[in-house]
Amino acid sequence: MKLIRSISGLALAWLLGSSGIGAHAQTLPTLAGRPTHIGQLASVTNPLTVNMASEYIADIELAFNRANALGGVKGRPVVLVTKDDNFDAGKAVLLTGQMVAQNDIVATVGKFGAQPLLKLAAEETLEKHGLAGIAPMTGLLPANSTDCCKPAVGMRLALLR
Repeated sequence: MKLIRSISGLALAWLLGSSGIGAHAQTLPTLAGRPTHIGQLASVTNPLTVNMASEYIADIELAFNRANALGGVKGRPVVLVTKDDNFDAGKAVLLTGQMVAQNDIVATVGKFGAQPLLKLAAEETLEKHGLAGIAPMTGLLPANSTDCCKPAVGMRLALLR
């Protein structure tokens, strides 16, 4: 599990690093502009996943706090928007749409669980919204081969450039 979280952290660090974070880390610029929202579906009320979800959220928030301390993404703060899907596949689809509508997320990060990932893929949820799926986690091979486990074409992260 630690290896998976480390790999997820590396993927997130690459994403944030390739977006201009810390280009002027020496001067620590003041963050300005509209925040960049990245969504996460986490099963924080499901007894089977609450510990792992809580740790995953803390790891991602740590990465975002570090990114913001180094100047954010092109001077814009990075904000994690977390919704509890209670490991319910249908709720995962619904909440992803809500995060796009209410928070204007540009990507999802750290979604785990085969059934929610398979449902997101079957309904092409990320593709419909132009979202990237960063660091999804599941041990089920069919879910790992879905488009939910690959960056979306024409993703909204282009807005950061």
